[in-house]
Amino acid sequence: MVSNNALFARYCVLFHDLTQDPNPIWTILCHRLGYSTEAIIVDVGFEVCFFRDVVHAGLIERHCELEKQTFDLVLNLSDHSLVITEAKAQQGFRTEQMDMLRRTCKAMEANAIWPAKNAYLVGSYSQVYTRAS
Repeated sequence: MVSNNALFARYCVLFHDLTQDPNPIWTILCHRLGYSTEAIIVDVGFEVCFFRDVVHAGLIERHCELEKQTFDLVLNLSDHSLVITEAKAQQGFRTEQMDMLRRTCKAMEANAIWPAKNAYLVGSYSQVYTRAS
């Protein structure tokens, strides 16, 4: 089982690798998302409190229910899309968490000020927490 500290360390390494050369990881993500590799990663954020930060910068209207939500990793793409990555170390995702992430993506895409064309979710968790079919 992966501890929260080990997961945090892995995401730190992933963040570092993405800032040095995003192409290997981006190629894998493009394949998994069915996304075009024509877009490139232009910025990488780690432990991003997206709504709080972009509201403060005046780039998006306020969404009070979303302002405290933090994302493990956010990739800002050249085609104005975002890839939001969330990871769980000791549990799977609950329905409420997935619903909140879906609302978040819709709020990003519907915003008139922020130019997010699309927002994609990537979830990472141990197969230990996957329910048998």
